[in-house]
Amino acid sequence: MELFTDAIRFYREKRIPIWFNLNEKFEELNGTDERLRVVLVQRGTGILSIDERRLSIIAPAIICINEKENISMEVKVDWVAKAIYFHPMYINGNLTFDNIRETGEIDLITNRQDTFLFRPFMRKDKDYVGLLNVDSITMNRIAELFDCVRHEIEEQSHHTWSCCARSYFLEFLFALIKVYEAPESKADSSIKNSSDLVKNVVLYISSNYEKRITVSELCSMFSTNKTTLQKQFTRATGQSVIAYLMALRVKLATLMLSDTSIAISQIAERLGFSDSTHFNRTFHKLTRYSPTQYRKEFRDSREKFPI
Repeated sequence: MELFTDAIRFYREKRIPIWFNLNEKFEELNGTDERLRVVLVQRGTGILSIDERRLSIIAPAIICINEKENISMEVKVDWVAKAIYFHPMYINGNLTFDNIRETGEIDLITNRQDTFLFRPFMRKDKDYVGLLNVDSITMNRIAELFDCVRHEIEEQSHHTWSCCARSYFLEFLFALIKVYEAPESKADSSIKNSSDLVKNVVLYISSNYEKRITVSELCSMFSTNKTTLQKQFTRATGQSVIAYLMALRVKLATLMLSDTSIAISQIAERLGFSDSTHFNRTFHKLTRYSPTQYRKEFRDSREKFPI
C-alpha cells in the first residue's frame, strides 16, 4: 500500500503525499519511512512500543510519530483510533525531513517558520516521545479538523478543494502545537504559573477561535468577573484576552496566506473575524502587512506542492 491520495477531479495525474487510516492499529505498512503520522486515539486503552519504549495509552490522546520511529501495538482494549500519514512537502514543497529537523539549510524566512509545525514529531527527548494527553474538548476540535481535511481530499467536490484541504490541515497542525506547548505536556512560558481560570480560558480560546468570543461571555462561562479575568490573564500571558485571541487568529492567517491560495475573505470568515475590514485592520496592526501584501511577499516566491 502506498501512502498517497490520488487527485482524480479537477487535476490530472497528481499524487498527494497524504493518506488517511480510519482504523489505526499500527500494522506494518509500506512507505512509513517517508511519512509523519498523527494518531487520534478517541476511545480505549493500549500498550504501544515506540523504538522499544513501552507506553500506556489512555484515550483521549494524540500520538505524533516521525518517519524514523518503529511502532508496534502490544495490547489494545476497546480501541478506536484514526491517523493521518503525510510528507512535510504537502505543506511546503521546500521542506524535507532533514530541514524540518533543522539539520538542512532553509533559505527563506517563511520556510523556517513552517518548521515549527513539526516540533511535536521531531523534538523527542526522555520526557516526551510523542504522546500528548488531551481533554475531550480539544480532541473534539482536532478530530473535527481531521474530518474537514479528509472530506476535502476524498470528496474533491470543487476546484479549490486542494487549497481548502491544506488550510484545514494547517489549522490541524497548529492545534497540535497548542497541545504540545500546553503546561501539562510541554513547558509553555506564555501561560507558565497561571491559574486554572487562565488555563481554562486559553483552552477554550484555542478550541473555539473561529467563534464569536467576548470577555463578558467568558466571565459568565467561567464564573468570574472582568477585572479578575483580565488581571490574571494579562499576568500569565502578557496580553489581554482579546489581544491573545487576535494574535492567535492572525498567526493562523499567516499560515493560510503563505501556504494556500484560499480567498482572503474566506480566511477572515474561517478565523472568526466579523468582516474583511476588521480582519485587514487587525492583520496589519500585528504584522505591518496587509493580507494581500503578506501573501505576495511570502507565498509567491516559494515552491508549493503542485496542487
